[in-house]
Amino acid sequence: MANISYEGENQKGNVSEAGWANAFGSQDFSNFEKLFTEDATLQAPTINGVIRGRKQVAATYGTASKYYEYCNFTNQAVSASPFDPEGTRTWLEWEVKTLDGMKMWGFTIIDKNANGEIFKAVTLHYPLGEALLFSNHLRQGTKGIVDEKFFFTTDLAAETLKKYPNYRDELK
Repeated sequence: MANISYEGENQKGNVSEAGWANAFGSQDFSNFEKLFTEDATLQAPTINGVIRGRKQVAATYGTASKYYEYCNFTNQAVSASPFDPEGTRTWLEWEVKTLDGMKMWGFTIIDKNANGEIFKAVTLHYPLGEALLFSNHLRQGTKGIVDEKFFFTTDLAAETLKKYPNYRDELK
């Protein structure tokens, strides 16, 4: 189990994305599947295109969660969804450390329908080198569920990190 914590304040008051955080903490694909609509989509710079479908989106997030040593949700904001007037949009800021020591941070935007189901998720990871390596991890972990064409291989990221090894010190 990953160490998951939520420390953020919501701009509207006492609202948290417990279902989202709990799915990451459980590291269980089925807990992610419960959150999404059948036609859910996922977009991210670590993905080449748009992943579509509950099973595929849940597999991608489930694979990500299994790769985290810790995930700390640091801030959250909620507003009306621009895609569903009855739904909500939530921004979650986070920082993670992977099992192999990579540190990343970023944010996830989730759009929910009036029933509280997520129909669209967008996740941004920083820095780029780690994000590309992470994409390769997603490619390996979702084999047979999500087409490999959506993910990057490690070649580009490995060369960049080899050429500029000290930039990681600036991230601390």
